[in-house]
Parts: sequence; C-alpha cells; structure tokens
Amino acid sequence: MRVKPRLTKLEAALPKGCHECRDWWETILVDDFGATQRPERCPGCGRLVPIRTTVHIVGVPLDLV
Repeated sequence: MRVKPRLTKLEAALPKGCHECRDWWETILVDDFGATQRPERCPGCGRLVPIRTTVHIVGVPLDLV
C-alpha cells in the first residue's frame, strides 16, 4: 500500500502540540530564583518537550523578560 508512507510524511509535516507548546524550543531561560520560562511537559496537552539548554540570566527576574 502506498497510503501508509504518504500518511507518515504528512504526519511529520504537521505541527506538534497544542497552541501553547507548539512553538517551544529546547532552550529556556532561568532566573536567580530557579524560575523557568516553561515546564518540560505542556500543561495543556501533556506533550514532552525536553529542556536541553538553560540560559541563566543573572540579576533579572523572568517577570521582566
């Protein structure tokens, strides 16, 4: 069947996740208090987006970023 390979390609081209986590990157910001931009797992749809790189912003709370 030729349908399965076409569906697999189409599925890979579609955006993953919900409106909240669709644009999440593997890099996040963290402040002096340990607050991060986002969790690893989306609270909306449960999608796991691993955090691979953290950028620590010294002296600037994330509320101001």
